Amino acid sequence: MFRFALLLSFLLTLNIGYSQYNEADFTWLNEDNKGIKQITVSKNNKIGIVQQFNQNGDPYFIKNSEFNGDKVIAIWYFHYDKNNQTDQIIFAHSNLGFEIDLYTRDKNVKETYTHLSKATEDYINSLESDSEDSTYTDYNDFSYLSEVRAINDTASLLKSKSYLELLERKVYLKEKTVFNDQQKIISQKTFNFKEKTESETTIKYQENKTIITFSDKTLGVKNVTTQTFDSQGNLIIESDNYRSAKYVYNDKKLTEKTIIEDKKVVSKTTYTYNGDLLVTEVFEDFENGRKYSSQYEYNEKDKLKTKTLERTEGKSQFKYEYLYW
Repeated sequence: MFRFALLLSFLLTLNIGYSQYNEADFTWLNEDNKGIKQITVSKNNKIGIVQQFNQNGDPYFIKNSEFNGDKVIAIWYFHYDKNNQTDQIIFAHSNLGFEIDLYTRDKNVKETYTHLSKATEDYINSLESDSEDSTYTDYNDFSYLSEVRAINDTASLLKSKSYLELLERKVYLKEKTVFNDQQKIISQKTFNFKEKTESETTIKYQENKTIITFSDKTLGVKNVTTQTFDSQGNLIIESDNYRSAKYVYNDKKLTEKTIIEDKKVVSKTTYTYNGDLLVTEVFEDFENGRKYSSQYEYNEKDKLKTKTLERTEGKSQFKYEYLYW
């Protein structure tokens, strides 16, 4: 269960591919949602996220309305094959437009194909053109807002004009992921529609350590991330070219996370629990001298009921309502 969710969360952590996804939209996918038909999330009493699940507990439709910013709406549709593996994801966004990802998988190789959108084609051509006359339409103008806002289920998504137009466009290999015999990712490449490599990642596994090398061929940037684990398999140190993070656990529960930049502690987050349930999260920003507290409450099924987040702009409360199969 949650094979795609766990892989997506892992890739987001490594900053590998899936650039259209926001990690904050998917952290909840790591939970056991079996038996849940729908979760509705409201922010300050305004409905903003609807998450729908199949009877296996896997997500199939998500709509995030304006929680990521003014007029920013995102939609995801997950399709599964007969083996309950993700074989297609349709993504729609109020200013980025539509995207279709198609997945093929054998034992050790997973390939992701996508339909070439007009926005992607224009953008890549603008990057590769040396001509001063080269033009690129800025698609960050909410030109898809009314269309995406009107989509409230899979049926309306599959009938939308932009989705149907995208089906007529070229399909190309966007990403290739290779796994070892333990089904751990060992390498990944992303490509543009001209079959040029955009990024490359290699992952090496050692005893209690993982080394991730990421190279952005377009920008000429290379970053090496080293993850160190304790004997229980808990991540205790994660460092790259720019910063490091240290993690402290108590009985496998994360209790403290410290971020270090230029050998200086810049922030610390502490976590407290009631049994296995996280109830308080305190973030200390040492650079700005600020401290923020988040509170979590749960219902009778130990599912999240309210989440109160304190930020610079003030407090926001998120309420969770559930429909069950």
